[in-house]
Amino acid sequence: MLFLNINGPMNSGKSTVSKILLNMLPNATFIEVDDLMSDEEQEKLGLSLQQGWRERHKRLNQKLKALKESREYETVIFAYPIADNTYQDWKALEDSQTKFLNITLAPSLEECLKNRGTRELDDWERNRIKEMYEEGYQSRSYSDLIINNDNQTPEETAEMIKDFVKKTTQKQSASNKDYLGQTVSVVMDRPMGSKHPKHGFVYPVNYGYIPSTISGDGEELDAYVLGVQEPLEKFTGKCVAIIHRTDDNDDKLIVVPKGMDFSDSEIEKQVQFQEQWFHHIIIRKDLK
Repeated sequence: MLFLNINGPMNSGKSTVSKILLNMLPNATFIEVDDLMSDEEQEKLGLSLQQGWRERHKRLNQKLKALKESREYETVIFAYPIADNTYQDWKALEDSQTKFLNITLAPSLEECLKNRGTRELDDWERNRIKEMYEEGYQSRSYSDLIINNDNQTPEETAEMIKDFVKKTTQKQSASNKDYLGQTVSVVMDRPMGSKHPKHGFVYPVNYGYIPSTISGDGEELDAYVLGVQEPLEKFTGKCVAIIHRTDDNDDKLIVVPKGMDFSDSEIEKQVQFQEQWFHHIIIRKDLK
């Protein structure tokens, strides 16, 4: 699972780019932080500007923790100016199954003070932008990537971020081939006969994950367990092949009982219920 924050000063393009990324990254959702508490609610509660920021931060953290618990999405995007305390909160979300990335948009101050798109800045907003540049929101040292988007369209900026996310997660999954021929333990979160929680199809084989791993999609490395004709909770067997999706950053191990194997065509037949929607190849261990 990936938590992706788009950081930057006010009017740097954070929300616009985030909404474009929503359609670029796998199974993604976007949290509009301003929607967590409206200005009207803040006024009704009698909160000062700083108290309002703290309350939105609190509600955002609660939302992030709930999404981590549910694991409904592979990618959670939000856009919030990051400071030391917020960075520590979000970095703490990381574990063997979860990664946090902070991308900073850093247009020049002159560009940020312009009316960008349909937004017309008032005097308070212009002064706040200047303050944020003085406070260093455009150059946070804990940024995984800083982009000067002065001369880019929002679509070009989003494409840069998408490519960076892909390369970052691919580094984590580059060693998946090392599992070929190895004994692995699989925990089943979709046992044979269960239904997909979102799409509703039934799993004709046991399907699960390898604990304490991170695959290219930010989740645990997934595995099909073939050759066992009953629902399982856990299984230890041999990885004989990998389903490598060429249009998705999400490999799947093929795990079977010791001493058993399946041809590529037999594997295709058994995983077709899900892999039919993805271009993929089957990778075997190089016997040379």
